[in-house]
Amino acid sequence: MSNFNIILISIFIFFTIIGVLIFSDVIKVGDRGGRAGATGTVVLWGTVDQGTFNTVLDDFNRDNRTFTTQYVQKNVDTFDDELTDAFASGIGPDLILLPVRSILSQSDRIFPFPFESFPQRTFRDSFIQEAELFLSPEGVLALPLTIDPLVMYYNRNMLDSVGISQPPTTWDEFYTLAPQLVQIDSSNKIVRSAVALGTFSNITHAKDIIALLLLQLGNPIVTQSEGVFVSLLNSTLDLPVKPAQAALDFFTDFSNPLDPAYSWNQALPSSIDAFIAGDLAFYFGYASELFEIQGKNPNLNFDLVQIPQPRDFLSRTTIGRMSGIAVSKSTTNLTTAFITAGLMAQPQFSLQLSTALALPPARRDLLSQAASGPYMPIFNASALQSRSWLDPSPEVTDQIFSDMVDDIVSGRETVGAAITRASDELDIVLRRL
Repeated sequence: MSNFNIILISIFIFFTIIGVLIFSDVIKVGDRGGRAGATGTVVLWGTVDQGTFNTVLDDFNRDNRTFTTQYVQKNVDTFDDELTDAFASGIGPDLILLPVRSILSQSDRIFPFPFESFPQRTFRDSFIQEAELFLSPEGVLALPLTIDPLVMYYNRNMLDSVGISQPPTTWDEFYTLAPQLVQIDSSNKIVRSAVALGTFSNITHAKDIIALLLLQLGNPIVTQSEGVFVSLLNSTLDLPVKPAQAALDFFTDFSNPLDPAYSWNQALPSSIDAFIAGDLAFYFGYASELFEIQGKNPNLNFDLVQIPQPRDFLSRTTIGRMSGIAVSKSTTNLTTAFITAGLMAQPQFSLQLSTALALPPARRDLLSQAASGPYMPIFNASALQSRSWLDPSPEVTDQIFSDMVDDIVSGRETVGAAITRASDELDIVLRRL
């Protein structure tokens, strides 16, 4: 047996023993004074605000005096690149606050938690369904902490002014609501919009909205087959109509000037700016955007509800931005890194972090507790319904989805042709993994 294999087996045994101790509560959370074997300092990289995270981390470090965890905030737009460069230079962090969007790009740089230390049954019982994206054949890539679900914000005054008593709960209702809400001036310029759908560059979270429609229709977008990741974007999935065809037909209807539901075009500002300005009735945004909206326009009379669903579908689905704690292969303090991750995934730290961020936790036991305030009950319900997909390269797929929408709207390609091309391009990106 080679030295490399001996090292791998030793690491596997180590993870199993420590993991069993943590998750069986032998190594107890809240037992002040530290954890056996955990010493020194470990560094955690993430994109959460430094000040907010440190308020929670300070308590964590006080509870664990034999070791210290340091947090370093990174830019969300350059996070993957910084991680790649750091690993290449041998100076990567001990721990990663891993966003779901980075699972495929960073999985080779992570020590999975073996299923012997955290069985799949325990994982499924402990965390929301979206967390299962962290499961790999080798084990658990990251332990989920928080989830930021997509919800629907709406302008209460705009709806009241045209006699709409309740926001829509299904997507097809927008076909009826849009003509009631849209205002077009004498030069055919949209001065008030119902819903931002149909373009890409000026719709905040456009790719996520399209992905949401696909996930709601049963298309996971990417799957693993015989150890290889492949695109399902162009798949029928044994349905009468391709989910992507149905999703893109619906999405692009609202930017077609000849459609009665015409509500949006490329000349308008970004959808979040239009909503904050009071010129957009419905905005699909994340829970984390609540304070931004309130802060930029304190006089905006708005509310929020769970994301609309396809009519007659029994299950409810939204898309969410999940983060979890992962152990980096570059760590030189494996014992402390592993114990730190396990402790952070326990209810005490998870609850403190989610409270500080005003976001739902990813733990089922915490989500079962009654939420207070007007918004957290909606966020928590949406957390349980959150799903996502294995995005191989967010920047590249942004362009793929953007080109797909632009080619359909401009008439350069049919919906079917644009989907086929986008799926082929997605497969090319996946083969590079």
